[in-house]
Amino acid sequence: MFEQGASARIAGKQKSENPYTTYYNRRDWDDGWDSVTPSNGSGDFAFGSAVWPGISKVVEECAEVIQVAGKLMQRGGRTDHWSGDLLKMMIEELGDCQAAIDMLIELNDRVDAAAVEERRRDKRRTFRRWHQENMGNPAS
Repeated sequence: MFEQGASARIAGKQKSENPYTTYYNRRDWDDGWDSVTPSNGSGDFAFGSAVWPGISKVVEECAEVIQVAGKLMQRGGRTDHWSGDLLKMMIEELGDCQAAIDMLIELNDRVDAAAVEERRRDKRRTFRRWHQENMGNPAS
């Protein structure tokens, strides 16, 4: 049985009896944390969830981009790898990541799509400037 000590509480609610599944649902987002109830493997944060639907897919897809990027870096930029063509893999994973981000924005009313787009445009300008400033001197 899972110990029900102070560390086993979140906002006054008990964790699951199973120490390996300590997920929490928020039944009513506007109600505050006092509406948190324990759930076992509820799928919160996944597509179909009421709790930040799709965010777990964004995490997964970002991790897959990072994995391919690490392989490219290990290979010194070469795309041949025992696991396959890294360029093809990167294209697929970037597309998957962008789709997951698009769905996260679409499925979560709290996320202001216009603000995200504005931030994206601003950050692209910054990254483009950094690229131009560092051309020929990437270590700076």
